Amino acid sequence: MLFSAPYILLLLLILPFYHLNIVNKKKLKKSIPFPTFYIIKNQKKSWKTYFYTYSSYINTFILFLLILALARPQVGHEIKETKLKGVDIVLAIDTSSSMLAQDIGKNRIETAKNVISKFVKKQDNNRLGLVTFSGKSFTLSPLTNDYEFILEQLDLVNTEIVKTGGTAIGDAIANGTYIFEKIKNKSKVIILLTDGENNMGQISPIRASEIAKTKGIKIYTIGIGKPEGVPLKIVDPKTGIEEYQKDIRGEIIITKINEEELKEIAAMTNGEYFSADNAKTLDDIYSKINSLEKSEIITKNYKKFSEKFHYFLIPAVLIIFIVFILDKKIINPLKSS
Repeated sequence: MLFSAPYILLLLLILPFYHLNIVNKKKLKKSIPFPTFYIIKNQKKSWKTYFYTYSSYINTFILFLLILALARPQVGHEIKETKLKGVDIVLAIDTSSSMLAQDIGKNRIETAKNVISKFVKKQDNNRLGLVTFSGKSFTLSPLTNDYEFILEQLDLVNTEIVKTGGTAIGDAIANGTYIFEKIKNKSKVIILLTDGENNMGQISPIRASEIAKTKGIKIYTIGIGKPEGVPLKIVDPKTGIEEYQKDIRGEIIITKINEEELKEIAAMTNGEYFSADNAKTLDDIYSKINSLEKSEIITKNYKKFSEKFHYFLIPAVLIIFIVFILDKKIINPLKSS
């Protein structure tokens, strides 16, 4: 227990003198002729007599309680306030037809969805947004802590979700940047996954990255697929036969990652580039990014005090009230003789 006004406790020093003064005054009142005092002394003592005898101690105790109450006793306990400040992350997923290449798992897009799903389930305080892109970019989810909703939207992702063909990496970055437009959080991240090079869109990836940099957005880029590229197999809608996709010259199309551009995007925004040519590597990449972008923990310690003067004031008032009542009923035993 602490006292808000400890200097008041100095008044306790006067209590011995106060008590002696009351006792001495009572002794003077008892200075009566010996025969009379002898008779009183040998009378049977009643509670009135005891009250009169010990009233000096009662008065001293009342003063003791009042002094403690005036010193404002307080009880305090330490409070630890912890605030978790999460990271805002936009997941940008390439949904171009080349993501159907089967060099990683069933195909690239299904493997990516499975890994990203695990990433989402590991989140706690971070807000997530979801963007898809091929020839154009679309937002499937703004920033939210509703991870179930993100998983539902992720389940809808496929190569048919964006009808325009091609790969618009610049548009995806611009779209992700727009999601952060009114966000004041200092930790803003775009994780961009693609298996190709930019060949569509209204803004170049480098220009979009420059804008993202001015907004304090960090971009992690992931190139999914074999670095040397692989031919893309598609199913002919008329025959149902799987065959390699060919360009207008009849040559087989090789899907290849533009690693240099992805590295430049990451470096420009203080991010990092990763290459994933198998499902485990891709899983490790998202786990690493998750460990790099930790939530900020703010802890404040302070003490909260509550006043406890009533612990002493209430007993003092009650005793004063009882003494007042009893005093009215008491007949001085000296006079009653």
